[in-house]
Amino acid sequence: MSDYRLLSLAPRGEHALSLSLADGDGEAFELTVGESVWQALGAPSEGDVLDEGAYHRLREAHEGRLAYQAAVRILEYSSLSRRGLYQKLVRKGFSRRSAELAVLRMSELGYIREDEQARALAASLVRRNLWGPRRVLTALCAKGYSREDAEGAIASACEAGEIDFASSKRALLAREAKKGAPPEKLRATLYRYGY
Repeated sequence: MSDYRLLSLAPRGEHALSLSLADGDGEAFELTVGESVWQALGAPSEGDVLDEGAYHRLREAHEGRLAYQAAVRILEYSSLSRRGLYQKLVRKGFSRRSAELAVLRMSELGYIREDEQARALAASLVRRNLWGPRRVLTALCAKGYSREDAEGAIASACEAGEIDFASSKRALLAREAKKGAPPEKLRATLYRYGY
């Protein structure tokens, strides 16, 4: 079991502290944690020795902050489902727990709005690709939306008039007929497109 010495602490942004620590071998490193975490550990002072349990709480809090920051950066570039964001964070090397907490926080803050995202994606897939209900459902599930959420998004988009599968099917058939496709090819195309 190792002990860790708190070498220094300094304010880091609002409600955060940068802690400089040294392990038993004298190797120094820094962790950034929220003031509440530091307070929960008894507000250790410079020179204090922290036990293994305190160190792990600090390390977990530090990783949680990094996972939160990574999640914000990821979501700045694209909309993702909760599962999609979780998978990206884990692939970046964050622990499952840190990734779960970051995803939960993003949902609480409204950065992940799966209903709206899935509905917009479903409408886009039908409009752009002329896909049918089966293919859209499969695509939404592949993006990380639950089957229930995907089905709800498709139904909601249909009710709002954002998706008209009958019209898309007619457009697909008309496009393929212009190419001179025989009836058996038309049936295969409809199947492949999810009708």
